[in-house]
Amino acid sequence: AAKDMSTASNPLSRRVIITVTDNIATAYRFGDMSEQQVTDRVYDSGSVVCGVVVKSETPKLLTVFDRTEKNDPFRRRINLEKYVDDTGGEIQIVPVIEVNKRLTELIDHLRTRYSVGYASTNQTLDGRFRRVRLAVTKEALKRHGDMLVRTRQGYYGRERK
Repeated sequence: AAKDMSTASNPLSRRVIITVTDNIATAYRFGDMSEQQVTDRVYDSGSVVCGVVVKSETPKLLTVFDRTEKNDPFRRRINLEKYVDDTGGEIQIVPVIEVNKRLTELIDHLRTRYSVGYASTNQTLDGRFRRVRLAVTKEALKRHGDMLVRTRQGYYGRERK
């Protein structure tokens, strides 16, 4: 999805990848790509990753039949939470009966997000990861009350493709 997002639509628009999953892969997670390469591609796409993880009995069944990650390389846990946290997304872990409701809530939350622009003083395109931290001031908290801030963890200092 991140590969497609890199070439889709206006590169300056907000992009989101929404995944509905049980968080267990049925094939090797990323084919020929390492987890770090997938992370890099998600960052390069400028996308926010969000997810709805559907609770199921599958993890328990895999244990019963000894088809855990240790014994079956095709049954790997997908760490969706990592991509959500890294990109400032949102994740909901829900029973199957609540998927429609929670997916709708997730989309509503996305519609109410703000985007904040940022221009680094470090213009060196050395490919290094640069952490970004966004904090709410005490004055803003007094004025608006409790707030939730989600933001990507940083970016790579390299040319956009």
